[in-house]
Order: sequence, then C-alpha cells, then structure tokens
Amino acid sequence: MKEEIKNIFFDKATQEERDDFFFKLQEDLKNESELKETHVLSVLHSMVSLKTSDLNKEKRFNTFWGTAKSRQEKLRKLSIIGQAAAIIILVLLSANLLYAEINRTESYVLRSERGSISSVEIEEGTEIWLNTSSSAEVIKKGDKEIIVLLEGEGYFEVEHNPEREFIVKAADFQIRDIGTAFNIKAYPDDNELLVSVYEGEAQFETSDNNILKNLYGGEGLKVDLETGMRTPRLSDYMADTDWKEGKFAFEQVPFSDILDEFEEWYDVDFVINNNSLKDQLFTGVLKRKSSINNLMLILKMTSDFEYNIELNNDGSSLVLIY
Repeated sequence: MKEEIKNIFFDKATQEERDDFFFKLQEDLKNESELKETHVLSVLHSMVSLKTSDLNKEKRFNTFWGTAKSRQEKLRKLSIIGQAAAIIILVLLSANLLYAEINRTESYVLRSERGSISSVEIEEGTEIWLNTSSSAEVIKKGDKEIIVLLEGEGYFEVEHNPEREFIVKAADFQIRDIGTAFNIKAYPDDNELLVSVYEGEAQFETSDNNILKNLYGGEGLKVDLETGMRTPRLSDYMADTDWKEGKFAFEQVPFSDILDEFEEWYDVDFVINNNSLKDQLFTGVLKRKSSINNLMLILKMTSDFEYNIELNNDGSSLVLIY
C-alpha cells in the first residue's frame, strides 16, 4: 500500500495504474482511511509544485506517512460530513505547513578567530573552510538557495545541485557556483578581491546578478576595490590554499606582503624601518604553528636584516625591523 501511494506521490505511476489503484480503494471499505490519506497526498503534491530532489521528497513523504495513522483514527470518529470537512482542513493546513517548511529561511554565522582555521560541511558534499580572522553568514532559503556572506578568506568545495542556487557574496560582488572548488580572499583592509577557481566553473557577478565573467578551473581574477579594475590571473591551488594545510607558502612574494599575512595570523604588528626590504622577494614554505620569533629567524637566514620583538601593554607583540 505504502509503495503504491509513494509512486503516485512521486508521479511514477501511469494514469492507468492511478485509476486502478483508486478504483480498488473505493471497492474495499477497509481501505477507506488510506483513500483519504492518498487524496491528501495527491492534493498536496498538486498544490505545491516544487523543484526539489527525490531525496527531499522521500524525507517529506516518510514524515507525512509516519503521522498518517494518528490522523486516520481522528477521522474515523467524525461523521461523514465532518470527515469531508476535516480532509479539506487537513489538506490546507498540511499544504501551508509544507510550503512554510520548503520556503523557510534559516541563517547562522561561522567564525574563524585570529590564529585559527575552521571548516564545516553545510550540506552533504558542500564544505566551507575559513582562514584566520574570517567570518561567513550562511543563509539557507529552503531547498532553493544558499547564500554565503563572506568577510575574509574562504575556500569552498561545492557539490553542484541544479535545483539549488549556491552564491557567495564578498565586497560588492558575488560568485555563483556551477559545480566548483574555489577560493575567495576579501579582507576588509586589503582593498582587493581575489577569486581563484580550481575545478568546474563559477560565474563572477555584480551584487545585482549581472554576469561579468565566467571562470573555469585554473582561472582567477583580481579586483581592485577602489578603482574597480579587474585583472585576470592564474589560480594556483597550492599557493592559494596553503593556509588550509596549516602552512604559509610563498613564491617570489614581497617581504611586506608576507608580513601582512603574519599580522592576519598572529596578534602582532610590524614596523619596517628599512624600506629596501619591503619589495624584496621571498620563496619558501613555513608552518603556521611556528612562533613569530622562529618565522623571523627563518626569513633572516635569506636576507640581511635585524629585528626586535617588544610586548605591548595589551599583550600583543610589536616587531621592529631594521
């Protein structure tokens, strides 16, 4: 009985099978309550036209079916006229509840504090990693849309679902998933947005959904947030997502940029009193678990500079470089 009703609910039954099923139910008075339940399910299905996966339909069907027996007992106690009215009310209430469930909006905020990295699977096959000093507000609009408001840096592995939109908003732009693994860096103080796509495809758009560029695996984009200038760049998974693996990875990176990354990770400020060092390029891989003193010692081995670490009144560190 349950499987036959499920096939009707999932539109897997032919019209002949549907007609035969309802005819048999009406012939067998023992199945009167099942007939009512089937009518309820059928009307619900026609009233709420959804673009949703079979898995979600399965969950909703099982939830609905699980409470069927208690509803049937209540219906049996009513008069014939009362039963008809009760079915109409039940259909309307169930439809409203189901519509509310499908279109519900829920949100929560993920944070990764300074000196830490965090990750979370927001749905099966879709995971977010947050770099240090980053946050992401995840907004789920039923089964139809997931929006992530990113501040800082995040890596996304998204299992594409054609029945559900997945959009990441950062600065004044947004990235729309089309089956993708990508990284976005948009710290408020950087005045730039870096997007790197490693697999699949993503659409780079304005905040009002205008498509600016389609990005494919291996492609990236740098956006100057002050001028709006967009510069294509190649995406380098190892270099872009070293933070995910607990490392700093630099390849011909200016000394000042390296110190900026250190400031994001450690509770430390740098003062460079030797301007010739700022544009000097460094290459190497460093562990994020290392102390700031050990990192400076390693950098010092490849360049000629001195440094001194002082402790501020608030407990943070000040590194003087000369």
